Amino acid sequence: MPRLEDYMSQANAARRLGISRQRMNQLVETGVLPSIRHEGRTLVERKAVEAYSPDRDAQRYGRRRGKWKSS
Repeated sequence: MPRLEDYMSQANAARRLGISRQRMNQLVETGVLPSIRHEGRTLVERKAVEAYSPDRDAQRYGRRRGKWKSS
């Protein structure tokens, strides 16, 4: 049984990372951020949230946090 202290809600994780709840859902659904279900809620692994960098995705897609790269 995982320790609940090692997890946080998706909403808290999204706030901490400065991303939308929709983007957080995508990261959980694709397995980028590990999660568990507990009492009907999806909880995200705290260590994974702390290690994740939204800027990494922006670089992958040629954007800077919310802005398209100019040509």
